[in-house]
Amino acid sequence: MIRRPPRSTPLYSSAASDVYKRQYYLNGPVSIQVGVRLTIDPGVEVYANTTNSSITAYGELPAEGTAASPIEFGVNPSITRNCNQGWWSGIQSSTPNSGDEPLILRNVTIWGTRKDASTGCTGSYNALNTNYFGRSNSFSALDNLSIYDAGYVQFQSNDYSASWQINNINIHNISGYVYHYSNHFRDRCNGGSWDGKVTMADVNQVHLQ
Repeated sequence: MIRRPPRSTPLYSSAASDVYKRQYYLNGPVSIQVGVRLTIDPGVEVYANTTNSSITAYGELPAEGTAASPIEFGVNPSITRNCNQGWWSGIQSSTPNSGDEPLILRNVTIWGTRKDASTGCTGSYNALNTNYFGRSNSFSALDNLSIYDAGYVQFQSNDYSASWQINNINIHNISGYVYHYSNHFRDRCNGGSWDGKVTMADVNQVHLQ
């Protein structure tokens, strides 16, 4: 299930509907407000119904699956993917924000943020942008994370004091680019905490700075 603490302030800018016990559907942009932690339990599947569906966390987003019960973010499998539908706009953060553990992705898959290439369509959107999850003296984890069938992946950290755990990131079938800003993460992919932790295949462009 998806859990959150009781609050008088609404969590979402538009609602996610619970259809099955393990499946939740996004019907538009979802905002996790400052001071709110949206906990996604093992085995949950979060599917986008609309192309403007996205998750923007001003608070915290812990999604901790297990090997036996991973968590999935993607497109509603019942939607026919074509040039007009069948993609979404991924996970990101923005300002203002708060939270000591802004982003925990363990045993998580993110997919479906590009138009279906098999139908001759072009168009790419962010699957994950970590920039504003990097907050002052915070801890975030990308652990056993798979991203595929996507447009862009951006590894950044807005604050140098943020700590990141990086382990077993697998990225493939990316029509846009994978961007890694080393001055933010302080370690390049060929050294430090990123060494041997990221694998990529069928990626259009890779930017290491």
